[in-house]
Amino acid sequence: MTTTKNRTAKPIPTARAILEYVLKHGDAYPLTDDDMAGDIAHDLPEAVLFNEEHWTTCTKTAWAAYNDVQPPQVSRWIAHGLPVRPDGRLNVWEAGKWLDDFYEEHKRRTGRDIKAEKLRETLLYLRARLCD
Repeated sequence: MTTTKNRTAKPIPTARAILEYVLKHGDAYPLTDDDMAGDIAHDLPEAVLFNEEHWTTCTKTAWAAYNDVQPPQVSRWIAHGLPVRPDGRLNVWEAGKWLDDFYEEHKRRTGRDIKAEKLRETLLYLRARLCD
């Protein structure tokens, strides 16, 4: 079961659809690359504490776009231990947790905070765009 934002929009998965899929198939819901960039599971109130990341998978390409890196970087992360499912997809929650741990370990070893550097670069870029 899915809903749409408007008549021309592609159907987006609801929390109910994700949970029905998980229960029926005994597996995480396979998000499309477009789903990773959009608003999904909008039909449950925050009080339910439903987090679609725990119930979904994505492609390596979508994970790269979601993290603002090139796809070869995802392959390098996989070589360093990023968990991949047998079907080649990534569990969104597991991949996110692994990446947080990876960044923390990198920061501990090198003293460099990659997340902070990336945020600084983004802010400088946006500032330059706004000042033009």
